[in-house]
Amino acid sequence: IVVPLCPNSESGDLSEALRDRLQTAAAELQRHPAARLLLCRMQQTGTLPEASQLRSAAELQGIAEDRLLIDAQPLPLPALLLQYSAPTATAGDQPPQVLLVSHWYELSRLRLLTRRAGLRPVTAAARQRHALFRQNQLIAAETLLLLRDLAMPAVEFARQSRVASETRLDEDPGTGDDTAEPFTETPAAEADAEAWLNENLTRLQPKGDGAATPAPQ
Repeated sequence: IVVPLCPNSESGDLSEALRDRLQTAAAELQRHPAARLLLCRMQQTGTLPEASQLRSAAELQGIAEDRLLIDAQPLPLPALLLQYSAPTATAGDQPPQVLLVSHWYELSRLRLLTRRAGLRPVTAAARQRHALFRQNQLIAAETLLLLRDLAMPAVEFARQSRVASETRLDEDPGTGDDTAEPFTETPAAEADAEAWLNENLTRLQPKGDGAATPAPQ
């Protein structure tokens, strides 16, 4: 059972979002006695809870310490899951199941990333008592993350294709010396899809006169 962590509140306590997720995960652990709970940072930013905070919160929910795993590595979910999933014995075996517990607006992206790790995702939406603080902003940020993760295979394919297109064949010995200037290229920064989106959003911000800044040619 995988639960993504949330940044702490301004007071330093566990956020309401994480408490919702822990409560739901504790109920799922009772339904699945052989399962263990993995609290993972993934690529979250902000001030995240300390391990001692998480253990205390899990104990309050009745989660035994031997069923609790805490991983603070800033890894994408597929890479993280592959560290904990048991390999299948043969090619015909079903891949392991992963129960993802998070808020409803994150579940589509988590399912996508779990399938990329070759695992079978099952989801459980965290039970909310009411809407979270700034929930609309959280949903908007999650939409950008979903677009980034959807685009990542195409971005990686484009990078590999660029490397292949820059591979030159050996020079033909019968052509003689070429006195023309060699082709040059301005190095491009290696940025992921999220950074690309943020950069383009900045370019499209209106100036003081209301005109949009055109993208560079």
